[in-house]
Amino acid sequence: MRLRPPATLHRRRPLRAVLGGLAWVAWPCGALQAALLLAALANGPAAGALVMGAFALASSPALVAAPWL
Repeated sequence: MRLRPPATLHRRRPLRAVLGGLAWVAWPCGALQAALLLAALANGPAAGALVMGAFALASSPALVAAPWL
């Protein structure tokens, strides 16, 4: 299969592009809200910061790599 520029793919499959954009917008927000809830339930500010730090470390690789996929 030949590689094509992304713009060509979006012109040929607009619904797929829209659904991918909606999933991209919705997914991190739900995960972030869950992490914030977990941090709020932690035993103190340091534990909450640790939870948010773990979330940042765990989610960063996926958020950086996802646009390339």
